[in-house]
Amino acid sequence: MGKVKLVLGIVLLLIGVGVLPTGYVLHNRIEEDLDLALPGVLLSIRDQVMPEIEKYTKYGAIPETMIALKNVAVPHVPEMVNGTISLNEITDTLDDLSGYIGFENATDWFFNDPAWTVNTDGNYSIQGISEYAGLGNLSFTPLALTSILSTFQTTYAFTNGIPYFLDNYEDSITDLDERDDMMETYNSTWEQLGNVSTYLIDYLYPLVPALGSLPYEATDATAEDFFFMQWANGTILPDSWEITLSGSEIEDWEFNSPGSNLSFQKIYAIWNSSNQLSPFNSDGIKSWIFGDNDTETAIQSELDISNTIYESLVSYFFDDDFGNTVMVPLLEYVQEKSIEAIFLDNFYRQWATGVLIPEGISSLGSQYALLEGFEVVLPPIVFNLPPDLSNNLWDLNNSVSLTNPSGIIDWLKIARFNLDGELSDGEWRGLIDDSIEFAQIQEEFTIGLDRSVIVSKWLLKFRYELAPTLLWQNGLFFMHPIDLSNLLNLGGLLIGGLCAFLGVILILSYRKR
Repeated sequence: MGKVKLVLGIVLLLIGVGVLPTGYVLHNRIEEDLDLALPGVLLSIRDQVMPEIEKYTKYGAIPETMIALKNVAVPHVPEMVNGTISLNEITDTLDDLSGYIGFENATDWFFNDPAWTVNTDGNYSIQGISEYAGLGNLSFTPLALTSILSTFQTTYAFTNGIPYFLDNYEDSITDLDERDDMMETYNSTWEQLGNVSTYLIDYLYPLVPALGSLPYEATDATAEDFFFMQWANGTILPDSWEITLSGSEIEDWEFNSPGSNLSFQKIYAIWNSSNQLSPFNSDGIKSWIFGDNDTETAIQSELDISNTIYESLVSYFFDDDFGNTVMVPLLEYVQEKSIEAIFLDNFYRQWATGVLIPEGISSLGSQYALLEGFEVVLPPIVFNLPPDLSNNLWDLNNSVSLTNPSGIIDWLKIARFNLDGELSDGEWRGLIDDSIEFAQIQEEFTIGLDRSVIVSKWLLKFRYELAPTLLWQNGLFFMHPIDLSNLLNLGGLLIGGLCAFLGVILILSYRKR
C-alpha cells in the first residue's frame, strides 16, 4: 500500500508540474491568436460600416459638389435660358401649325414665307425667319430645314443646339474652312445662315423674357439668379436642366419642390455658404445631418424658411436617388477619382479623425454600439493623419500596415512598450524611436513619432477592449476570449498546484513510514 501511495504521489506531482505551465501556455496561445486576428477584425469592420460611409460621404459632399456644379453651370446660364425658351417657342409653333397643314409645310412656311403672320392669321407670338429678314422668300431647301432644326433640337453639354449653331456661325465668320463646312452641313448659302443667326440673336433672344414669363433678360450679370430659379422652382426647364460633366449626364439635381415658390431672399440665404447653418456650408451640412430638434428650429429661423420647406429640403438632400445620380458623378468630377476610391478614402478618414461622423460610428445605432472607440481620435481633437498615410496603414499588401499579419505584430510591439500605461509620452517616444519595428515602419511610410504614439494608444485600446468582444460576439470564441484566457491560466495554476500539492503530501507520507 505504501508503494502505491508513493507511485500515486509521484504521478500527481508530475501531473501538477506538467499542468502548472499548461494554463499559462494556453493563455499565451489565445493572446497570440487575438493578436493575429486583429487584421481580420479591422477588415470586417470596414466591410460592416462601408454602407454608412457611402451614405454619409454623399451627405457630407453636398456643399463641395453643389457649389462646384453651380460654378460650372452659371457661365452657361444665358445660352441655356435663351436657347431653351427660343427652341420651346419654335417647337410649340411648328407643332401647332403642323396639326393644320402638316409638319413639312409648317417648317417651310416658318423659314421661307415672307407673309408668315398674315398666312397664319396672327395666331403665333413670333414672326417667321423670311418675314423678319424682309428679303422675300429666303428659299431654304427641305434638306436645309431638316438639318438646321435637327441641330437646334440636339442636346449638348449645357443646352440645346441653338447656342451651338450661333457659336458655329460666329467662328465661321473668320475661319473660311469652317464656313465651307457649315454651308455644306446645312445645305445653305452663307447669306441664308446669316439670316438665321440674325433672326435668333436680334429678334428671338430679346423676346425670351416675355415668351418665358421671366422677370428680366438672362445675361452674365443675372446668370446666378436664373441658376437659383432653376434650382428652386424649375423655372426654365421644369423637368430638369441636364448637365454633362466629364461624360456623366447629371439631371434631377434641382430642389424644384412643387408649390415651394421660394423667394430670392430665401434662396440666397439657403445658398449662402458663409452661413454656419446653410446646407452649402461644410460645417452647416453637419447640422442638417446630425442636428436635433433645437438645431432644426435654429436652421428654420436663421434661413427664414417654414417647417414644410425645411422638411422638403431634408427629403431632397438625403434622398437615395439624389445621392446616387447626382452626388456620385459630382464627387467623381470634383475629386477626379472613382467613387469606390472616394468611399475608401473617407472610411480611412473616419477611422483616423471621425471626419464624416463626428460622434463616431457607434453613434449611428445599436448595431454599431460595440464599435465605440473604433476611431483613433474624434473631433474636436486635432490629429493630422493625411489620407494617404491612413490608406497606407490599412493596406493589406503593405508589410508594416495594421491589416497585414506581419505589420500588426510590429505595431503591437511598439504599443506594448507602454502596456501598463506608466510611461510618459516622451519616454514612450524614446523607446519607439530606438526600436527596430519603428525603423521598418518609417522606411515604408513617414509617420513620425507623435503619430506613432497616438496610433499605439488607440491600438492598445482596440486590442484589449474592442477586438475580444467583437470576436466573441461574432461566434469565434464560445466565451469572451479575455475571460477564457484568464480562466485557463487560473485553471492551470489551481489544478496543477493541487495535483502537485497532493503528490508531495503522498510522497512525504511514504517517507515518514
